[in-house]
Amino acid sequence: MKQAKIATLALLACALAAGCFSQLLQGVMGSDTEIGHAARTVGKGVDAFRKIPYDEELEYGRALAAQAIHYGGCLRVPEVERYLNLVANAVGAYSDRPSINYYVMVLNKDELNALSAPAGFIFLTWRILLVLEDEAQLAGILGHEIAHVCEKHVLDTMQNVKRKEFLAEAAGAGDQAAFN
Repeated sequence: MKQAKIATLALLACALAAGCFSQLLQGVMGSDTEIGHAARTVGKGVDAFRKIPYDEELEYGRALAAQAIHYGGCLRVPEVERYLNLVANAVGAYSDRPSINYYVMVLNKDELNALSAPAGFIFLTWRILLVLEDEAQLAGILGHEIAHVCEKHVLDTMQNVKRKEFLAEAAGAGDQAAFN
């Protein structure tokens, strides 16, 4: 029975993604009926399996940047920021995503760490900057973080969470009545 429910949801998701039923389901999705719940579940499935466009990736990156700044506080030294951004964008020009801008910020954290977020946001702790011996080491760290951005590791993780939530909801007993 669960397999049939998952197959039905998958079929509905494909139809919704192709544009079929989208106008019909739009009005239903907001309703508090069983079919409204099923339509919202299908909508979540479509969202979980779609490709994220760059403008949405940028929104995610900005939101994660705000969280990172809140997490560690940001050290604002304009000359250092300009230099870090110059090196990051020089490295990024030779990456798989040379057309996006890379933004580097220094977090006020006393730990050795570098982080990246979608759309080219990169965070270095002030401690990691102190241990670097030359620009080549900086370029190596930035290249590593740029690779995470290019491979969309954070976006993939976010999509995987959405997929698991969708599949758990679709396979859950709560939806049984909607498909009977």
